[in-house]
Amino acid sequence: MHQRRLSPVEQWDGTIAAQKAMSAVLRTNQKFGVGHLIDILMGAETEKIRRFNHRRLPTFGVGKDIPRPVWGSVFRQMIVQGAISVDHEHYGAVKMTDLGHSILRGGETISFRRDRAARLISKAVAKTRERIELGKEDAQLFAMLKAERTYLAKQQNVPAYVIFSDETLMAIAVARPHFTTDLDPIPGMGQSKIERYGSNILDVITAFENPNSDDT
Repeated sequence: MHQRRLSPVEQWDGTIAAQKAMSAVLRTNQKFGVGHLIDILMGAETEKIRRFNHRRLPTFGVGKDIPRPVWGSVFRQMIVQGAISVDHEHYGAVKMTDLGHSILRGGETISFRRDRAARLISKAVAKTRERIELGKEDAQLFAMLKAERTYLAKQQNVPAYVIFSDETLMAIAVARPHFTTDLDPIPGMGQSKIERYGSNILDVITAFENPNSDDT
């Protein structure tokens, strides 16, 4: 019997990216969550950026060379590897750790795996100019997302397409994002829709992937 050889997980040196991310954490006094920090790194012109005058930070826009889904992956993996932590009692503010300080000073390096979720999101975005072909499971999730869209439309007394187009929901069904930062590159989303409906979308995906989570 032949044993299947597993392909090694592809890694990349993320030290510079991590240093940029942690510089943004420190320059905002460790008071903000991942989404806002990525906005800073990407040079996004959001209301929150303007309110806190974060456009003047040296780290504003230094991460434009990295796609937003990859930044989401970077922050997730820094948390897993212990370079940063999240203070859930203070609105998800990102905090530095001793390891993070060492990486920032150049005393340690850090590597990240190529994130499958980020690749899926990029693939879904690339396919939006075509008609996305949905597999069986993706089609089931698409149906759940359409039901949520109908619910939101009825609540607001607007046509369903005003909430999301079918193409947007198809891209979400293929990508299956797990963080609001993963929704940004999905065509048809935009910051305002992420703020209004992002949690609804993520709740539907969580319910789809964990159908028995509420069972007693």
